[in-house]
Formats: sequence, structure tokens, C-alpha cells
Amino acid sequence: KCPSYPLDCPNECGVRGIKRAEVDQHRNECPLEPVECPFKEAGCQARLVRNELDSHMTANQQQHILTLMAAFREVKAELRASKTMQEVIATDVAIIQQSPEKQLSDLALASIKSQLEINNSLRLQCDGPPLTIRMINFSH
Repeated sequence: KCPSYPLDCPNECGVRGIKRAEVDQHRNECPLEPVECPFKEAGCQARLVRNELDSHMTANQQQHILTLMAAFREVKAELRASKTMQEVIATDVAIIQQSPEKQLSDLALASIKSQLEINNSLRLQCDGPPLTIRMINFSH
């Protein structure tokens, strides 16, 4: 396809003889190019052509402010929830950093409880004498 081949505006704005290579550039300026409202992120769903954008912005100022405020409230609530989560995490980290010995103690206790549960389970399954669990000291 020849980049210099002349084309008419795909939006039918009346401009003719646009070089194929320059069609995208024309569309960025074309008054009949479909565009979205700049307040789309805030909730405005208007789809219009570029030459209607100014009148849309003027006619919908109040609605745009209301949708922007609703979006702002939503972001503010998410930020508040995020800060709460960060506070919980910071508290957990502080607890972990303050007492590593307690963590090891809790871990050992959980391990012993788990072994006792296994022992009780085995005793119930085999109807034999209780199993003896010997703790091995690996600190040597």
C-alpha cells in the first residue's frame, strides 16, 4: 500500500486527498472523530464527536462534578481501608520483631500439640499401648 496514496477522511468530514501515511494524524484533529468524555474515568459514559466536546463539557459541568466527587469518595474509602490494613501489618511486624523467642516457643508448642494429636489418633486406630514420642535435641 502506497503511503502517498490520497484518501478521503474516514469520518467523512469533507477533507479529501489525505496521504495514507497522514490519515492517523488527520484523525487526531478531525472534528468528526469519535472521542470519549475526559470525565470517563470519573463515570461519564458519553461518546461523541470531537466538535461536540466543548458543548458537552459546558452542558454537563454539574454532572461531571458530581461524578468526580463520587469517584473521589470511593478512592478516599479505599485509601482509608488500605491504611487500616497497613496498620495491622505494621502491628504484626512489630510483634514479630519484638519477640523471636516467643515465636520459637509458640512454634515448639504447636509442634508438640501436633505430635500429641498424632499419638492420640494412632492410639485410637490401633487399640494398642500408647506410642512414646521422643524429642530429639538437634542443638549439639
